[in-house]
Amino acid sequence: MFNSIKRAVSKLICKRTTFETHFNVPIKFKSNRGIVVNERIVEIPFIFSSIALINTPKKILDFGCTRSWLSLSLASLGHRVYGIDLRDYPFTHPNFVFQKINILEFHERDFDCIISLSTLEHVGLGAYGEPYIQQAFVDVVKQLHLLLKESGTLLLTLPVGVPSEDLFEKSFAPEEIMKLLTGHGFHLVEERYFKRHNGINWLSCTREEIAVVPNSFEARRKFGSGVNGIGCFNFIKK
Repeated sequence: MFNSIKRAVSKLICKRTTFETHFNVPIKFKSNRGIVVNERIVEIPFIFSSIALINTPKKILDFGCTRSWLSLSLASLGHRVYGIDLRDYPFTHPNFVFQKINILEFHERDFDCIISLSTLEHVGLGAYGEPYIQQAFVDVVKQLHLLLKESGTLLLTLPVGVPSEDLFEKSFAPEEIMKLLTGHGFHLVEERYFKRHNGINWLSCTREEIAVVPNSFEARRKFGSGVNGIGCFNFIKK
């Protein structure tokens, strides 16, 4: 029975299907390790629980939408969704507009909500063909503030733990996030932290506990999918 279930799971979420190719799924099957669960398992529910507080269709920007089904889901719920990324996005929806563009060159304004799901940590590092610009995420935070309407919502998820940086992504200390966002016109509404317990389980934790979680390349490669500590934030534009 176990082997048949394992084969079914492998077929559904681990083969090179269109779904796996285009979307970063929370649960993946590694032939030599069994199931691996990445940070999407906590990020996606956080985003949807926050969006659920919005009871009428809104204008939403999904910053860094490629490899995510979030834009399509929100569009299907009746929201007017704009998705931007440096990479292509091959799917369409009547309520969805995609632009392949650097966010600093994006000029649509007055968004009710901006979502940055595991995106800010890659900004300016050159991983997606953009030039390396130290501290570029500061300019992006300023741009996010500009694109939001007054009292608009920023839903932000990104690696949080011991500060580190490599050619692919950056991990932020909790205090670094607070200083960056509150220092550029945002007010914190909610913060949630989660740390990887092992390859398949994630635990909710405090700001103090997340601060010591390692997210370096060496620490991440142990599990082969995702980071080890994640922060989920709800900010509003002051």
